[in-house]
Amino acid sequence: MRFLRWLWRLAALIWPFVIDTGLWFAGAGTLYAFLFLLFFLLFAVAWLFGFSPPEITAWLDDHAALFDRIGDWLWRVFMGFVLLICALGLVAVWSQWFGEKDEPDKPRNVGGGCCGLIAILVFGYAAWVGMTMPMD
Repeated sequence: MRFLRWLWRLAALIWPFVIDTGLWFAGAGTLYAFLFLLFFLLFAVAWLFGFSPPEITAWLDDHAALFDRIGDWLWRVFMGFVLLICALGLVAVWSQWFGEKDEPDKPRNVGGGCCGLIAILVFGYAAWVGMTMPMD
């Protein structure tokens, strides 16, 4: 973990010199440089153990379907998590509108609930579509 932290700090220092993204003061340039350094080091270690770049590329091509399936399932798990958060948000809005009032004389805050409900429905629909789309 310390090595990855050191690699991230190195990427934060060198990314303007390695990758010309035009994203000054953004984390995207640091992420690009970090991934570049990480895969550069992985390929260097593989080369030291006797693997050539064409062999590594062929192995990655042979296992591309497995990586695609793993990424697809991870995406579906993430979309399920987003859908769960949206369901909890719906419960919160429902309890705000129809639950017990703390102070009976005060009117309910319906406006904030409406904006929240619209956002929950939009994100929930997108998560549902992302979770139920057919697998290739």
